[in-house]
Amino acid sequence: VADNDAQTIGFLKNHLSGDLYTWMRAVAPAAEIEKLNFQLASLQAQLAQPAQVHLQNNETFAIFEKLNSKIASLEAQLAKSMQMHSKLAQCLQLPENPNSPNS
Repeated sequence: VADNDAQTIGFLKNHLSGDLYTWMRAVAPAAEIEKLNFQLASLQAQLAQPAQVHLQNNETFAIFEKLNSKIASLEAQLAKSMQMHSKLAQCLQLPENPNSPNS
């Protein structure tokens, strides 16, 4: 996370599973993390904006479902990226987790 941004780190800890967050911090390329941070910040900004019109419950539910779907998609993209990184690390015989005490 760029400059160990405390707000972003806190947001990620609260919205990603513990294992995914830990793995992301350990092995994900910085560009992938920055891309995810940007997309999450964009989604967070969308949620923070007040609605211009009063939405019916089913419309609100549909919006939240769409945002939850986007978040799940981003998590899946990040997991796929980390799997590719892990495979590349194995091919290059690099430690998969550079922060582990055994490396």
